[in-house]
This record gives sequence, structure tokens and C-alpha cells, in this order.
Amino acid sequence: MGDFSERDEEAAVLLAGWAAIAIDNAMMYEFSEARRKESERIARGLEMTRDVAVAIGTDVDLDRILELIAKRGRALVESTSMLIWLRDGKELVVRGERRRRRREHGRDTSPGGRERRLPSYPRPETLRIGRSSQRRPGRPAMLGEAGEHASLVVPMISRGVVVGAVLAVGAARSGSDFTEDE
Repeated sequence: MGDFSERDEEAAVLLAGWAAIAIDNAMMYEFSEARRKESERIARGLEMTRDVAVAIGTDVDLDRILELIAKRGRALVESTSMLIWLRDGKELVVRGERRRRRREHGRDTSPGGRERRLPSYPRPETLRIGRSSQRRPGRPAMLGEAGEHASLVVPMISRGVVVGAVLAVGAARSGSDFTEDE
């Protein structure tokens, strides 16, 4: 085996140039795919906002509006379920819910189903709980049904008072945790 010839060096330089072009193309593709997905997410968010605004402006049935919010919200954050808890006295009760398997207004439709109530959720901050932290002591009782899934709890605040909370459970993307954008 001898030294590399000038021709070998030219071939290696040519191959390195092609590899650089391939890497650059792959990076541009990944960037454009990320932009496309972000644009789709924004479009879904705008569509959800429009649908909810139309419902609020034309429908006076709170349960239907909350069901719509749960439905659109679940799709927007790609969760397996979304529940809307509203304050009822000193407790929270499920008033809107959307799952892959449908249930109605806080009542399990299976035999013996009952309305779900919890002690009030006074926290004014969003909780983003990853799969690894599900067994942590002191997590909100509403996360009991979250099991080993990621969870996102967003308080609903009106005039500085927590009037309820939205619970999203189980990010659908490979069971991943929720992101700050979601």
C-alpha cells in the first residue's frame, strides 16, 4: 500500500463536498419540518380560539362550551385526555371532559359512575409534571388519574381568583412530557 495520490486526494475532496451538501440539505429539511409543524400548531391554536369565541358568542350552554374547549384543547396539546374542573363551593367538579373514550360532564358513563369532586385547587401557577415525577408527594389530587403519564394543570383565573383548573393528561407524542409551549 502506497501513499495517497493526487487523484485520491481530489476524490476525497469531492466526496467531502458532497457529504457537506448532504448534511446541509438534511439540516435545512429538519429546519423546514420544524417550521411546518410550528405553523400547523399555530393554525390549530387559532382555529380553536375562533371556535371557542364563536361558541361563547352564540351559545349560552356552559357545558357545551366547556366540552368544546376540552375537545379543542386536547387536540391542540395532543394529550390523551383533558378535563376542566370548576369551583363548586370549596370543591372542584369536572364540568368538561374529552378523552379518547368519551365521558359526559364529569360523570363516568360506565355502570355505577359518579360525579368526580376534589378539594379546591388554589394554586395560581401552571404545573407541568413529567412522567418521572408522578409519584412525588404533595401533587394535586386531580392528578391521581394521571397514573404514569405526563400532566399539565393550568389554573383558570378570573379577577385574581382561581375559579377552576384545566388538566391535560398523557402527551400523545411517544408518551413524552409536556413542553412549555403546550
